[in-house]
Amino acid sequence: MIDSKVNIDEILPCTLWHASLQLRFSYQSTKTVLAEQRHSGPLRVQRAFYPEPTDVCHVLVLHPPAGIAGGDVLQLFITAQQGSHALLTTIGAGKWYGSRQRLAQQYINLKVEDFARLEWLPQESILFNQAYAYNQIHIELDYHASLITWEILAIGRQARQEQFNEGQYHGQLSIMQRQPNQALQLLIHDELVFRGSDAWLASPLGMANHAVLGTLYAMAPLEHRTGLLLDGLIERLYDLCTRLKMPLAVTRLDDLIVIRYLGDDAREALAGFAALRARLRREWYGLEEHFPRIWRT
Repeated sequence: MIDSKVNIDEILPCTLWHASLQLRFSYQSTKTVLAEQRHSGPLRVQRAFYPEPTDVCHVLVLHPPAGIAGGDVLQLFITAQQGSHALLTTIGAGKWYGSRQRLAQQYINLKVEDFARLEWLPQESILFNQAYAYNQIHIELDYHASLITWEILAIGRQARQEQFNEGQYHGQLSIMQRQPNQALQLLIHDELVFRGSDAWLASPLGMANHAVLGTLYAMAPLEHRTGLLLDGLIERLYDLCTRLKMPLAVTRLDDLIVIRYLGDDAREALAGFAALRARLRREWYGLEEHFPRIWRT
């Protein structure tokens, strides 16, 4: 949803805390390794580990403050180089804290090179009442790259039955794919803008008084992108959504699979996406689901 009445530049951009993390994964000898790690501020990873009986590299992204306050700027850059397979998740739910109209900003940039696989699977983000948040995600895929990712937004702290009465959220996500002629093609651009007490939050064309919105995006390896294979996969994913009995909807935009969740339980959204991701993993990579243990804590 794009609201032309909302101008993000009107919110005070006073920076309090800047943090950045740059990670690069490469395939070396027999496994994917974390080849480069640079950080500033309270955003980092402890180590790479290998809980699967495969060469997949797992990483937990740590942000000790556990949330973004007004004036903070977080930047995350992840590159999966050719042939690598990296799985990243977050240590817990992210939080957009309330502020006095000071803008909190997060920028996530993912690049997946040919024959690489990236699973960026963050836990949910919670939008506190009176938060002013700008969240930008930019993903660039080489033509032979594969991706599974999602974002889950909980509007208000549900344990407190908090309503988003004041504040503003502006989220942007774009996925680009480099074509064989090296030109970049836009696959999807999602934009979500709303203010506290916005009519969109209650509208049946918007959130319909639900509190949690999630989207899963997935790009198959090239050998799985034929029309018949993707059509069959969409049917199997639809059947799985039906069996899960969750408010999920699945569609296909050319080669990109998009699955939406609209409900009231962030943990349910994560569980539903995890089940769908497990199906994609088995069909595309021949790998078991292997849920990160941190999701169960």
